[in-house]
Amino acid sequence: MGYQTVKTYSILVVEDEPEVGELVVEALRSEELFEKVVRASDGNEAFYKIGNQEFDLIITDIKMPKVDGVSFINAIKKTKKHKDTKILVMSGMLTKDIAAKLIHLGATDIIVKPFSFGDILVKTKSILNIV
Repeated sequence: MGYQTVKTYSILVVEDEPEVGELVVEALRSEELFEKVVRASDGNEAFYKIGNQEFDLIITDIKMPKVDGVSFINAIKKTKKHKDTKILVMSGMLTKDIAAKLIHLGATDIIVKPFSFGDILVKTKSILNIV
């Protein structure tokens, strides 16, 4: 019998708060499935990273300096390369209007802060269809 290769995933975490960013990165790195987990501290840095790397999922905050999450999502979803990229939005200040706008712009799902280690893993696996 041959060995079955396990698919691994690359994830970009865009978060300006160091503690939250590190929690998410640490949670994801605890799973072998997430081979590459890269962090950006704002939308500008995230644009740079998606320009030269491929990601299966982008997890982004909304409220960030320089380029906020809404502007970031709006910009990348207009590109051919990233129009189908899955995006999980993290937010501590979510209204129905903002949630509707995010989904309309192409966000795959939303997780509300504060969340746990387990919450982010469950949501990420669900978006990537990992059983």
